Parts: sequence; C-alpha cells; structure tokens
Amino acid sequence: MTESKKPGAFALAKWPILISLALMLARLGGELAGLEVMIGDKNLFSTEAGGGGSPLGMTPLILLFGFVFGWRLTGLRDAPDRPGLAILFYVGGLVALAVPMWIALGPLGLKVGPQIAPWLGGGSVAALAISYRAWPAHWKTSFVYAVCTRLPVVALTFLLVYLDADTHFSKLPPDAEGIETKMDRAVALSLAQVTFWPVATICIGGFFGVVASAVRGRRKDDQLDHA
Repeated sequence: MTESKKPGAFALAKWPILISLALMLARLGGELAGLEVMIGDKNLFSTEAGGGGSPLGMTPLILLFGFVFGWRLTGLRDAPDRPGLAILFYVGGLVALAVPMWIALGPLGLKVGPQIAPWLGGGSVAALAISYRAWPAHWKTSFVYAVCTRLPVVALTFLLVYLDADTHFSKLPPDAEGIETKMDRAVALSLAQVTFWPVATICIGGFFGVVASAVRGRRKDDQLDHA
C-alpha cells in the first residue's frame, strides 16, 4: 500500500481555525446587536473589558483543539516519545511567560499598557523556544492555529477601537495606564493577542495534546493514508 503524504500543520488546523473564527464573529455580532443571553450570571455577549467571563470565548477551544491535534498526530504516528518530559517543557514555557509578567505587574508595579510590552514580548519568545522541544509537530500545528485565530482579533481590535464600538474587543481594564490615543489603546489591547495567547495556545493546548496521545495510544492500524 502506498502511503499518502503526511498532512501539514495548516491542513490539521484548518477546520479548528474556521470554527474559532465563526465563533468570534458570532460573538461580535451579538455584542454589536446588544444581545443579552445569560448562562448563570454570565452574559454570552458581554461587552465588559476582558469579555466578562463569557463562555463564548476562545479559551475553551484551546483545550479542545489541543486535544484534537494530539489525537490526530498520534494517529499519524507522531507522538511524543517521552510524554512526561513533553509536559515539563510545556510547564517550563508557561513559567517563562509568567515570571516576566509577574515582575512587571508585581514588584515593578506597572499597569496594563504599552510599558509592559518588553516584558510580555521577552517572556513569550523564551516560552516559545522552550515549548518547541516538547512536541515539535503539535507546536507547529498549534502555532498555525494561534496565528490564524489571533491576528484577525488584532485586526478587529484596531477597527473597533477607531469606530468607538461598544464591544469587549475595544475596552481596556479601568486601571490601564499610558493610554492617550486610540492607537495606544489598540496597541495595548493587541499585546496579549500576539504574546500571551499564542503561548497559552501552544503550552496549554500541548498539555491536552499529550493527554490525548496517552489516551489514544499507538495502534497497529495507524496509517498515513487514513488521515
């Protein structure tokens, strides 16, 4: 039997990307329309800064699709040889991201705004380098997924800020500092989208990917042409 070519990162991430973008647009539409759909004490279409804990956020999808990527990659005969070590690298990546953030927001007393960009940026680069060693195939797929879902959020953020739209995409926390212009606000809002969230997608999603790999296991009937 002739094996087909192993699918690349974009092929694996394509449907998760489309689903995530559809959810984002549905949430934006609900916010712009002023809808109020409650689940417990949470409004699905909250316009509060940070999203108000809406269940429609993309955070749960990081866990779900991280698991899916791990399941599929294992079926394609690409699983971490040492799952425990892979998890340690993912945890190390999160630590590398969290420590500079803690220093900036804690001991240094900085507030959310452009002034924390070097801390977020430096921690993110270190975290990406560390987490890559955990499971390169999962890292690449998660990275593609993160880029293709977070960059549209950045574009929307700039547009909505300049339109003065009443959405969570365009609102900063009340204690944000150093924000004098719309450009400052858009940049500050976008910082997490290009630093924190891609790292969280890779590391947290990767952890659940390792879990998926362990649950699925390697099967004798796994074939590249079954992908």
